[in-house]
Amino acid sequence: MDHVLEPRSFANLTSVAGLSRTTLDEHYQLYCGYVKKANSLSERLTAIQMTPELASAVDIVNIKGDLCFALAAVRNHEMYFDILGSRKISIPAMLQEQISANFGSMDNYLEDLRRTAMGTRGWTWTVMDQHTGRLWNFSGHHNGQFPFWDARPILTLDLCDHAYFYDFGHHRADYVNCLIDHLNWEKPAEFLTLGSQSHRPPILAGT
Repeated sequence: MDHVLEPRSFANLTSVAGLSRTTLDEHYQLYCGYVKKANSLSERLTAIQMTPELASAVDIVNIKGDLCFALAAVRNHEMYFDILGSRKISIPAMLQEQISANFGSMDNYLEDLRRTAMGTRGWTWTVMDQHTGRLWNFSGHHNGQFPFWDARPILTLDLCDHAYFYDFGHHRADYVNCLIDHLNWEKPAEFLTLGSQSHRPPILAGT
């Protein structure tokens, strides 16, 4: 069975508020590099699993760790590219209601999102806990550091230097504010709907 990944195309990357074409092109090429790396590592791991004598236990552990990192980088970048926008887009009512229920208000959510983003060197996600349906903002300092099992991301912000330094320099706060002011909110609403469809009931003790 063929499991080769293909880089996705993102029509919205031709015009993103606050980000230059140079930044977008370079960032997209970085993403394509992660896709290529994931495919290469997957091929090597498959060969080892089918012919165990080809590698030592250390080789297997290292390849699996690198593959998890590369796949996480692919998924993170795909969601990040999906939510980039070029203009202000109104927040769908369903998403706004869910956010307000969990954070008290949209303003509270956005402030928490900003603070979370400013406190990480890597990624910030808004995730839905698929066991409770609750939304949270969490961060990870690298691609392989994800919040917890069954945390379904609906929004991803890239806070690595390569995402903004060419356009914003050391002014990370300006980059974060620019992203938030021009998010394509239709995508997080779509991801939330998909997550809600696979929502799991809480796990109760003794069940």
